[in-house]
Amino acid sequence: MADRFVLVRRLVPGDAPELFELIDRNRSHLTQFDDDTGRRYFSEEEVRRRIENPPEGVWEYRCSIRDEVTSNMVGFIKLTRLPGIEDAVEIGYFLGEEFQGQGYMTSAIRELTNRALTELGFREVWARVHNKNSRSSKALMRCGYKPRGTDPEKENWLQFST
Repeated sequence: MADRFVLVRRLVPGDAPELFELIDRNRSHLTQFDDDTGRRYFSEEEVRRRIENPPEGVWEYRCSIRDEVTSNMVGFIKLTRLPGIEDAVEIGYFLGEEFQGQGYMTSAIRELTNRALTELGFREVWARVHNKNSRSSKALMRCGYKPRGTDPEKENWLQFST
């Protein structure tokens, strides 16, 4: 599958209605691999508050994933600084179920990984993936991530570094 042309854009408070709608219609999809997004945001106002006020002491770079042609939001992707490691971040994301298998996530992962390593100055990007989420692991490996550890009960770690 060829990459889709996507826009990976920093979230602003005005994105809250569209992000809430994406979360709301994908709740069961989001919770299948222990992601708590579908269990956390039950109003547009909660989404807006999180965009405006990230958790204290946590560095995050939160973005929407949009189809370049329609500008519709198809997913969410973020970087979070790893505790105690100055030059590394963790990438996390979700895609609306109706948009899977179309190359959106592969494009978004490539874009945000490149931004992390060039514009933002990090040396490593890590991903933590539920061990039953093979689609996510495959998307990361298509982008050059390498497996770096496994917890057989729950998750796999993948790494991209310069």
